[in-house]
Amino acid sequence: MKGILPVVVLISLCAFLASCIEQAPAELSIIAKLDGKPQPVTCQLYNSKGNQISEMSTDFNGIGYFRAVPPGTYTVKFCDNKYTFYPAVKTVTLQSDDSLPVQIELSSPTGDAPTDGSNPPV
Repeated sequence: MKGILPVVVLISLCAFLASCIEQAPAELSIIAKLDGKPQPVTCQLYNSKGNQISEMSTDFNGIGYFRAVPPGTYTVKFCDNKYTFYPAVKTVTLQSDDSLPVQIELSSPTGDAPTDGSNPPV
């Protein structure tokens, strides 16, 4: 029993220290095109639990960024300025310090824009 206690304390200390070290954030760049041409769109970022954590719009060249994103697995959904969603959805996994480009070819948006100001689920 005496020999086990120091090992348990050491393992607990290592686990505690590992939890204190933050991983460097990542960057996710989006390049959106519709019929091969750059397309300004709104991009929504969802965490692995399905909660929306960020939103941004691409510029007229179809380029936009999610910056300082913690490492993890995310889903990106795309919609037009009326929150009509495109059928394209991308799932990405970001590692610490990643700079990950995501190119997406969109087709016409589907569904109706919500009338109550909320975003429809995809």
